[in-house]
Amino acid sequence: MLTVTATNEVLFSGSKDGTAKIWDLTQLEEVHSLNDHPDSVNVVRYDEYKKLIYTVSKSVIKIWDPRERSGGVVNCIRTLWYVINDF
Repeated sequence: MLTVTATNEVLFSGSKDGTAKIWDLTQLEEVHSLNDHPDSVNVVRYDEYKKLIYTVSKSVIKIWDPRERSGGVVNCIRTLWYVINDF
């Protein structure tokens, strides 16, 4: 685990395996795994006002909406790629 952030009821973690996880602190269990990063998730933040999760890896920022789900899986609603242009 590389990073964590939490609210009163939920903890968010980021790992070297490219996943971010959502943990229910009242049930003490993992409730969702966000599996779409190409490398380690170094930063996880949750915006309580907008209800969005932000995950950051070496080259990607992803924005997740836990209210948006397909088949029980939390959807990534935006991906921002960091690209270095060598001219």
